[in-house]
Amino acid sequence: MTVPVMREKARVMDADAIRRALVRMAHEILERNKSAEHLAMAGVPTRGVPLAHRLAGIITSIEHVQVPVGILDIARYRDDRPSRAAPTMRPAPFDVAGKVVILIDDVLYTGRTVRAALDALIDLGRPGGIQLAVLVDRGHRELPIRPDYVGKNLPTSSHEHVAVRLEETDGALRVRLSEEIALPVPTSRTARYKPHVGREGLTFGLRPEHLTESRPNGDKQLGTIDAVLEVTEPLGMETLVFFRISGVDVCARVSPEAGAREGARMRLAAAVDNMHLIDDATGRVL
Repeated sequence: MTVPVMREKARVMDADAIRRALVRMAHEILERNKSAEHLAMAGVPTRGVPLAHRLAGIITSIEHVQVPVGILDIARYRDDRPSRAAPTMRPAPFDVAGKVVILIDDVLYTGRTVRAALDALIDLGRPGGIQLAVLVDRGHRELPIRPDYVGKNLPTSSHEHVAVRLEETDGALRVRLSEEIALPVPTSRTARYKPHVGREGLTFGLRPEHLTESRPNGDKQLGTIDAVLEVTEPLGMETLVFFRISGVDVCARVSPEAGAREGARMRLAAAVDNMHLIDDATGRVL
């Protein structure tokens, strides 16, 4: 699998495009549900929350009915970092029982966040129905989840792949992506990767959501990449940034607050616990 070349500097969704998408989605919600009397909005933190408030405001302006909005805490239900905390809706302006709850997030990708949100919502009560609205659908689902309302479909590569080599220094393994960039191998994979040190024909794979602006990331092991951004594509709740490593176009996801701009240098953090090394000869993950 190769990374597609994405060089056009067209913005995917500017402020007007986001506004038009939300207005269209609001009308689609009303058309499907006939009225707003039984509707409620549940925003998935962090970026689904402002979208939930904006959608509720648009529906209220059309129907003159106040649509309640809650913030759905899904931390306990995530399969990547589970918590023991009890499910909550912050604030809790409505009882989910009997309501048609519109679950709202900014970007739909693998579907795992939505799965966690569904579990959290059902634990709060028995809704009359649950519908899913997302600003951007990027494809590459890992679970059978499909949105009811979509602002924009934006299929992208599921992994970024760069030819690499493994090297060992003072007993520590690193993945050499280029002359300037080497990432640490997670300790959990050292034994598995060590037999491949120095060999050719390896490809490095990492999903865009595992490459983001440098910031504290709990217990996850991180590597850093200093990149010169060639293309930035704001999506409202996130920005896709594109740069090159060894001639390959690579995509990362950063927050709008990161201030990404074309031509600027940005330090990105790679969650190496989520990386893959692929044997080019067999196509298998090591």
